Amino acid sequence: MDRPIRAVVVGSINRDLILSVRALPHPGETILGRSVREAPGGKGANQAVALARLGAAVTMIGHVGDDDFGRSGKAELNAEGISTATVTMSSAAPSGLAVVAVDDAGENLIVVIPGANAELTPAHAATPLASAALLAADLVVLQLEIPMDTVAAAAAAGRAAGSLVVLNCAPAAELPRDLYANTDVLVLNETEAATLAGVADPVAAARLLTSLGPRLVIVTLGSAGCIAVAADGSTPVRQRSYPVPVLDTTGAGDCFVAAVGLALAQRADTAAALRIAAMASALAVTVSGAQAGMPARAAVDAALSGAD
Repeated sequence: MDRPIRAVVVGSINRDLILSVRALPHPGETILGRSVREAPGGKGANQAVALARLGAAVTMIGHVGDDDFGRSGKAELNAEGISTATVTMSSAAPSGLAVVAVDDAGENLIVVIPGANAELTPAHAATPLASAALLAADLVVLQLEIPMDTVAAAAAAGRAAGSLVVLNCAPAAELPRDLYANTDVLVLNETEAATLAGVADPVAAARLLTSLGPRLVIVTLGSAGCIAVAADGSTPVRQRSYPVPVLDTTGAGDCFVAAVGLALAQRADTAAALRIAAMASALAVTVSGAQAGMPARAAVDAALSGAD
């Protein structure tokens, strides 16, 4: 394919307040932080930025407040070359907000206030502009920081258009049967997989989930890498993680989802797609901030050429 992959992300747009702390607090514990800063975030927006930097032509369908956070969020997406004509503004709800505590090991604790994201309805994905974008899309990427019926409607629209539909099941939630049926690639971590499947073993959980509709289920395993299980019963594909100095893990999962979805839309085989996604997400954790760390495709290719 000579032209860039046309990707549509339907999802959340937040403002992140990032707190630097020595260690994450335990329940009931008060700690002193080192610093606080603002940054753009939201799983949907993070994935859109990752896709754009990896070379896709991206349209974002989302909903923000009519406030400074909402206006800056749209402007920052535009600066990445992402179309925001289908990002609407709420007259009632504020923009989504996430408070992110990051410790010295790069691990995080996140509290999300959905705000306007909770008002993103199926009607937003059915406007003439949004419908046209979904109809033309090669790739539709979804997550669960917006209402479930909106996710399901976007997945159905993507399936009807013949797009590759990638669903990141995060935060973990029970999925309606039609959403499973309209999802091509389901990406989730091992905790989310166990929650949905009721099975602790990630391979067994993934196999069970493929029986519900997705043709490919990818389970991320933290430092152990990831595993992909196809509905055709073929041997699971495993990918190790790449060791890097970890500064901030915020957004690494979103980077992985974007990279694996784009690679599969570009007709990479599963093993190659996992390798690209593993390296992209590894590079993402070496930079502080969810979107700041999203790597360009050239950086991923260069790192892969020096790996193994």
